[in-house]
Amino acid sequence: PAPARKKDWGLMQVDVVGRHRPPFARTLLVHGAVAAGVRWNGEAVAASNWVVKRWPDKSVRRKVDVEVHEKIRANPCDWVVEIAGVHSNDGVLMEFCREGDLQTLMGTSRRRYTPVKVIATLVSQIFRALSHLHQIKIVHSDVSPQNVFLRKDKSGEIECVLGDFGHSYVVEQHAESRSSVHQGHGSIYVAPEVQSGSISTMASDVYSAGKILDQMIAASRHFKEEFEKESKVLVRNLTVLVERCTVEQPKERWRSADACRLLQRALPRD
Repeated sequence: PAPARKKDWGLMQVDVVGRHRPPFARTLLVHGAVAAGVRWNGEAVAASNWVVKRWPDKSVRRKVDVEVHEKIRANPCDWVVEIAGVHSNDGVLMEFCREGDLQTLMGTSRRRYTPVKVIATLVSQIFRALSHLHQIKIVHSDVSPQNVFLRKDKSGEIECVLGDFGHSYVVEQHAESRSSVHQGHGSIYVAPEVQSGSISTMASDVYSAGKILDQMIAASRHFKEEFEKESKVLVRNLTVLVERCTVEQPKERWRSADACRLLQRALPRD
């Protein structure tokens, strides 16, 4: 393929990501070495695959998108997709997670048993990502299995990172833009207040993560023989977490930091 243009950070386009093909594709897979100083998990990044996501041509959210991604780039977290570069006109350069997304993994869980400890570990990573975003005053607004991406850690184990910030906003900074994060569709992961027309909040993010946990546990319960062998204490703790995160009233839900603390205590030490 031809070398990418300057706005592709000097990288080589090798493919597109998603169902849209050129010229409608806005998410591109590129390859190469990023600029010096960009780091991933504390180590310098060599030539590898990255994703370039273009801003929509006529987006009223352009300013919000740029500021959200810049804030995430300035405040990196192991459990949030790494943002390697942000261009105000052309888009964002981010980490490529080659293992797919949590939606795909949950699909295979209907055919193959997922141990409760694995579920708890993955969901703890989601809550740690949310806790970090909430600490820097970012509401994700679209927490769902499709927006949780998978990669392998150094030992080859699957871990997840939260991404896709196309509906996110910074609290007290983007008040005029928050109507754009409304999700009126019937997804089971969307908080009831958002489905009723209210604005997404940190409590809405927590509800969505709680529903992900609920769905993953429900899938494993179908494998009765294996599920009966699981730690009753861990299952009970996860059940409590689902209940506390998915109550009807947003003010009564746990915060993401509360969920992190419960999971830290509940997960068995290796």
